[in-house]
Order: sequence, then C-alpha cells, then structure tokens
Amino acid sequence: MKKILCFILAVVVFITPLYADDNVAKDTATSEKTVFTDVSDNYWAKDAIYKVYERGIINGYPDGTFKPNKLVTRAEFVAIVNRMMGYKYKKSKTSFKDVSKNHWAYDSIRIAERKGYIKGVGNNMFKPNGYITKAQVCTIITRTNKLTRRSYNKKPTDAIPKWAEKHVMTMLSNRLIGLDSNGRVNSDQYVTRAFIANVVSKLVVKNDKKAVSETIQKCKEVSKRLDVVMDLFKSDEQKKLARMIKTNLDAYVKNQKHDYKAAASVARKEYDKLSDEEKEEFQNTIIKYFDLNTLMLLRDKLL
Repeated sequence: MKKILCFILAVVVFITPLYADDNVAKDTATSEKTVFTDVSDNYWAKDAIYKVYERGIINGYPDGTFKPNKLVTRAEFVAIVNRMMGYKYKKSKTSFKDVSKNHWAYDSIRIAERKGYIKGVGNNMFKPNGYITKAQVCTIITRTNKLTRRSYNKKPTDAIPKWAEKHVMTMLSNRLIGLDSNGRVNSDQYVTRAFIANVVSKLVVKNDKKAVSETIQKCKEVSKRLDVVMDLFKSDEQKKLARMIKTNLDAYVKNQKHDYKAAASVARKEYDKLSDEEKEEFQNTIIKYFDLNTLMLLRDKLL
C-alpha cells in the first residue's frame, strides 16, 4: 500500500490532476468575476486590487466593496503578508502583551513572530489595531522577500527614519514604491489598502516569474532523466507513455501557455490501457529513478 501511495504522488505530475472533480467545481464556482462597487474602471490601482483579491491575498468586504482608501492596521498587514508568503506555522503563544487570544489576528501575529519579521513597538507591545506606516511596510516587505538594493540615483527630498532608511531605499530601487511630485517618499505616512494592493501585486508578478523559471528548470531535469531511463521501460506501451510524458514536459518548457493538464489527461488514458503488470513495472521505474520531491513540486506547479 505504501509503495502505491508513493507512486500516486510521483506519477500524478505526469498523468493527470489530483482531485480532478474538485478542480472542476472550483473553476465553476469562481467563473463569475467579482466586481467591487467602489473600484471604478479607471481607478489607478484597479488591476492590482483584482490581482491580489483573485490570489486570495487581500479580501473584499461582504457589502461588495474593497474600500481602497481605508487605512491598513498593523494586524491587517501581518495577515496579508502571511497569505502572500504562504506562512502558516505559529508560535505556541505570542510575546505581545496587547494581543489577546480573542483578537481576530491572534494566529496571524503568532505566525509573524515565528517567522521573525515583526519586532513590535517596544515593551512587549505590538499595537495590532494601530495603523501601519510606509516605513514599516517597507521594512517588513524587504525582510520577508529578501530584497536587495539595486541601482537608484534619486534621493528623496524628505527625511527617512534611520532604522528604515535601507529598507525604504531598497523598495524604491526595486520600483515597488515611488516618490511623489515633490520628490518625497513620505515614509511616515499611514498607507491605504490600495497602496498595499499595488505593492503586493508587483511582488506577485516578480515571484511568479521566479517560480516559472524554477518550474522550467525542473521540467528540463525530469525530461532529461526520462531520456536516460527510456530503455528501462519494458513494453512498447510503457515507452509510448514515457514519450508522451516527455513531450508534455518539453512543450511546457517551450511555451508556458501549453495546456499541460489536457495533455496529462490524454497520457492518463494511455496509462489506463496498460496491463496490471505493466502498470506495476512502470510504477517501479518511476519510483526508483526519479526524485519524489521534484515530481511533487511539478505536480503543484503544473496541475
């Protein structure tokens, strides 16, 4: 049984999506695009707002609004960062005296503490309901995304707190924030939901490009490995299936718009045609010669 479970995890990336029925249900449920009543077509952050909403990073309100001009609290920003970065594991308890167990962001703050990107405001206080400043946003974003300063020849005309200077300048140099018409960065200003959406959407695009690059590299590795082990598949039908898998991976490498799922479903039909003995032999070869972590990563990315 354990062997079969390992195979399911390994070969699913090649053949067909996991939980296909659930995926269909999800696509159907989300087919109608949400439209926020307070975000006009020409609103400056419209695209960013919908991008982060559709990714589940920043939610809207039950009344159908997004409230783009609403100021963001420190607790709200921590929750947004955790969703953006995929952070989930919490400290057993918070060290902040002003964060009670019944605070809505209690878990989010414990997650942030465990990841080490928040330090509070002194005296074991976090001020979860206080508004967050641009300087604080810059500090947290640069820490969590491990951003480095790039070439940037503009100097803000206003002062930046010493503790936040390198973080603010890093954000400016990465074009994640900008200067106003007077050359000011306004690092002490509280920030709005629209501002946060704009910054986060840029990071999503940046991280998407990195993820695609990593996925392409993994596809190349698995494709090359298939070439090496091709002769180990005993029957012509097994070899045909292996070639279909390789062709699908190679097609994604050449064009990331390639419909990997559709091609994987076709490969699944070929797999179903194998005899029980051929299936077991195919399974054993995959398990023996391929790295399960790599295959599971591709499963998550491609399916």
